[in-house]
Amino acid sequence: SSNRVHFAAGALWFEYEQLPVVMRIKPSMSTSGRGDVVTVIGASLVAGESLRCSFGSVGTVAGRWRSSSHMECTVPSLPSGNMTVEASNDGRHFTTSGALLVCAADVSVASVEPSFGPQHGAQLVTVHGRGFAGAPNAACRFGSEAARATVADQNRLVCYSPSVRGNREQGAAVEVSRDGAVFTSQSGVSYVYEEGGSLVGVHPSSGPTLGG
Repeated sequence: SSNRVHFAAGALWFEYEQLPVVMRIKPSMSTSGRGDVVTVIGASLVAGESLRCSFGSVGTVAGRWRSSSHMECTVPSLPSGNMTVEASNDGRHFTTSGALLVCAADVSVASVEPSFGPQHGAQLVTVHGRGFAGAPNAACRFGSEAARATVADQNRLVCYSPSVRGNREQGAAVEVSRDGAVFTSQSGVSYVYEEGGSLVGVHPSSGPTLGG
C-alpha cells in the first residue's frame, strides 16, 4: 500500500528464521595455522551449504553439520591471541556468543639449561623455545617420562627432571606440551642423566681435631 488504506491483492511472504546458538567450542585452543578442527556446540544449527563459522575479523569457513547442536569447522591460519568463534546458518547472520579460541604460536624446543643432571631427578631445568605463553597444562617430557611445567614466559618453561632407572649415563630427548597431552617431536634437544657417585666408607674413620 502507498497510502495505508488500499492494499494490493497479491501477497509476498517474509519468513523469520531462528538464529543458531553457540554455547561453547571444543577445543578452545589451537596452534596458529595448523588446521585444527573445532567443534561448535550449541543449538538450532541447520544443515546446508550456507552453514559457516567465523573467526574474528579474519574471515569465515564452511561448516560441517553433525547435528542440530554440533558442527565442525577447520581453523584457518590465524595470528596469535584470542579469537571469537561464531556460527551462521545462512552465511550472513552470525551469532554473537563471544566464544573464545586461544591461538598459540607453533611450539618448539631450542635448548635446555642445565643440559645434564643426576639420575634420581629433581633437577630444576629451564627449557628454552617458543609458543609457551598461556599454556594451561604445560609439561616437559624427558624420554618417556613427563613432568609438569611452569610457564616463565612465552619462550621459557621451568620443570623438574624426573628420575630414571639404570646405572649408566644416558641422553633423554626433551619435548614439551601446552596441554599435557600432545608433545612436540624430534626436537633434537637432549638432557643427559649422569650416574652419581656413592659413598662406601672412609679410612681412617677418625683423626685429630686440627686436621693434618
